[in-house]
Amino acid sequence: MVRVMARIEAKVLLVSMMLLLGGCSSTQDEKLAAEQNNADGQTSAETYDDSDSRDPIEDFNRPIFDFNWKVLDEYILKPVATGYGNYVPAPVRTGLLNVVLNLEEPVNFVNDILQFKIKDAGVTTGRFLINSTIGLLGIFDVAGEMGLERKEEDFAQTLGVWGVDHGAYLMLPGAGPSTAKDLTGDIVDSAAFGFNMLSWPQSLLKLTIKTLDTRVDLMSQEQLLNDSIDPYLFTKELYLQRQEYKLHDGDVPETEDEFEGIDEDELDEEDDDL
Repeated sequence: MVRVMARIEAKVLLVSMMLLLGGCSSTQDEKLAAEQNNADGQTSAETYDDSDSRDPIEDFNRPIFDFNWKVLDEYILKPVATGYGNYVPAPVRTGLLNVVLNLEEPVNFVNDILQFKIKDAGVTTGRFLINSTIGLLGIFDVAGEMGLERKEEDFAQTLGVWGVDHGAYLMLPGAGPSTAKDLTGDIVDSAAFGFNMLSWPQSLLKLTIKTLDTRVDLMSQEQLLNDSIDPYLFTKELYLQRQEYKLHDGDVPETEDEFEGIDEDELDEEDDDL
């Protein structure tokens, strides 16, 4: 069941990727048009403005992104993940990931409570008890087979439910995209994870398994990133969309239509006058 849910989310992200590719192309066309207009003598006020209020430290973030993608991933993470995917049998990888996800259930439970999702907290408790016993410490997702779907909740989502904004977009060395809110949430969740009594080598192993599994899953999609006009922008938009998707449990509210409230009859009358 965990794998099924991951695939559903991956499909949602894949659709977002395709939309973003089109968006990147449109953005590039707008830039070229703006540059041409400026060359023709138009004022600078009419030129294209690519500033992003969500990313006030873009000049700092971009070099880190290049280092993560072109150095750390290219020469370390990708080769290791390729070996992990090719030589570790899929059932073993699934079992290892299930153990990691089971260890995260107590954190999910705490954030369920903080978000007042009492029903989800009960499901999370049931999953942890069943998978830790019948599922042999979480190797087998028995609870998922019983219909108890995993509810992944972190403190960043809790802050979002409480009304805290994402804050500045951040690109972290060796860790990838984040935001001020997400970084705060990760720190709190990591501190809360201490009650699971894991030593630092065990915590490092847990992080390594999850990272490798995620990188293996992204192998089939990385060409979309390579083909994008601006990989940094592509990654940022995809990450922020994914965080919104998680915050709203997949039910992201539609953005307000800029034409909402305009009387169509008035528009028709204006067209007749032209």
